[in-house]
Amino acid sequence: QCTRETFALAMLVRLGKVTERDVRSTFAAFNRLDLDKDGKLDSKEIILSAVERRRLSARLQPKEDSIVGESEHDNFDEF
Repeated sequence: QCTRETFALAMLVRLGKVTERDVRSTFAAFNRLDLDKDGKLDSKEIILSAVERRRLSARLQPKEDSIVGESEHDNFDEF
């Protein structure tokens, strides 16, 4: 037996639209998201993944301390 999804993947590989490596990468990504390992993604798993990606992205981005030429000690009120 063959599911519609398995057939579609096999045809895409056969037609050269995707590679077997693409399929393996996609399965690996799915497995990382499938926190309860039930073979399905629910909205909670997808949302938790999005939150974690945002959290990681925020940690990796440099923080903007100040605009070039300004410091927190500048006081323009005297002008």
